This record gives sequence, structure tokens and C-alpha cells, in this order.
Amino acid sequence: MFLPRDQVAFAFGPAPVLLMGGAPVHGLLPVLRGAGDGTLPVCDGWRIEAGVTMLVVDGPGDDGLLIQGAVDVDDARDVAAWGAAVQERDGALVLSLDELPERPDWPRLLNDGIARGGFMTKA
Repeated sequence: MFLPRDQVAFAFGPAPVLLMGGAPVHGLLPVLRGAGDGTLPVCDGWRIEAGVTMLVVDGPGDDGLLIQGAVDVDDARDVAAWGAAVQERDGALVLSLDELPERPDWPRLLNDGIARGGFMTKA
């Protein structure tokens, strides 16, 4: 399954964060609750591979997602920096939402059970 770049956002925090809106794998990911207490719940069976032009969210069995990476030179710098953070932290926090918010409300996303996902180790 494929997810275009306009349905994802990259953020930095204690771990790099990948926000996905309308991802085809949304219902397959666990509901995220209580991540605001400083711990990152692990998304068992899922891994992430971060590249500049493409990213892969690989799930158990045949489940997974190909995500479009950078769309231009400026975007490539940001995506490359984010990918370097994924390598440094050995993974990323992947949050899937029904739709990508314009401005993330982090406490709500991490605690209210509206996001799905968790920390995925790098592939």
C-alpha cells in the first residue's frame, strides 16, 4: 500500500515522530494510550526504514506501507535530517490518525486514544 507525501508529517521529539493521516494500515495498528508519561509504547511486529525518497513501515505478515519521501530539494534536507534521527534513535514513534492535523495537539494525540501506532524499531 502507498501513502503520498501530503498525508505525512515529520517531527522531532525524544524520538523522531512520523505522523500519518488516512493510512491504509491505520486499523491494523494498536490504539496509542498514555505515551505522554515519557515512555514510548512499542508497536510490536512493526519496523520502519527511513530513506530520503521513500520510507517503509513494515508490519507483520504482508502488512505494510510505502510512503513517499521528499518532493523537492528543501524537503529532502528535512527528510534526510529526520532519517538521520531515526538511525540515531534506532527507530521512530509512528502515529496514525484518521486525517493529518494542521497543528498536532501532542498531549491529546499521545493520551486520548485517537492515534494508533507506537515506537517502531528501524529495519
